[in-house]
Amino acid sequence: MPCIETANSPEHPTPAPREIQALLLRDAAWRLQAAQSGAVQNGEQTSRDAIDAALVHNRRLWHEVVEAAAAPDPALPCAVRHSLASLGLLVDHQTVAFATDPRPERLATLIGINRDIADGLLGA
Repeated sequence: MPCIETANSPEHPTPAPREIQALLLRDAAWRLQAAQSGAVQNGEQTSRDAIDAALVHNRRLWHEVVEAAAAPDPALPCAVRHSLASLGLLVDHQTVAFATDPRPERLATLIGINRDIADGLLGA
């Protein structure tokens, strides 16, 4: 019978929660960047659809971040919880601002926030 490797084997260690969170934020930043690049290159409706999908994904991710920070028994210090809540509000504000003025360069703020928080989570 062949040996089956599991995801938790020494060859495939389970990533720490901070790593998973950082990867999710980087993925969302990548999606926004790809959608932004497509819009700059061709400006077609499909690019707008890609941007909308990336924005919805990012907003959902940040909704989860804010919910986790507001949990009744959080593992985060109060100052960090407040900062995450403020960033969540900024993400919402930037998303709405893009909806009213859909210039691709407006996505840079959202991309930067995601990358900066991901870097902080990874200690980079």
